[in-house]
Amino acid sequence: MSTSLDKLENKENGYENGKQNKTEHTRQTFCDEQCELLSRKSVYPSDYICLDKLDEKQLPEKAFYSKLIDSVISDEDYEHTQKVWQYFDMKTVRDYHNLYLKTDVLLLADVFGNLRDICLKKYELYPTWYFYCTWIGLGRLFEKNWCSTRVLK
Repeated sequence: MSTSLDKLENKENGYENGKQNKTEHTRQTFCDEQCELLSRKSVYPSDYICLDKLDEKQLPEKAFYSKLIDSVISDEDYEHTQKVWQYFDMKTVRDYHNLYLKTDVLLLADVFGNLRDICLKKYELYPTWYFYCTWIGLGRLFEKNWCSTRVLK
């Protein structure tokens, strides 16, 4: 998929449309208030983190640079990261690292679970049988037109 997990998670779970959230894996792990805070993907200082820095007692300065987006993170992103740090009473960068990874995996599981449900309900296809999402469409096309495809052989 050519979009970020944050956009997928927000779109799949209805945050854009005000629908009921479909975050079963995340909600099994965190309470509603925590889920609300974590529903927005946090910033991870991947260019800053190394083994030596995991035991630091505070977040890196706001100006940490991200090679991934080729810029310094926004004020809004840094404020959200500080809010998560304070809410979960982080003691070290390692605590933040572990929460970030846990949240990332849970949100991805929720997005994939929603994709699976949609594909099974709408197309009667299981997405893990396909390497790419476009192949799901091709699978449905060939299944629907199997008779005319067989005639072409």
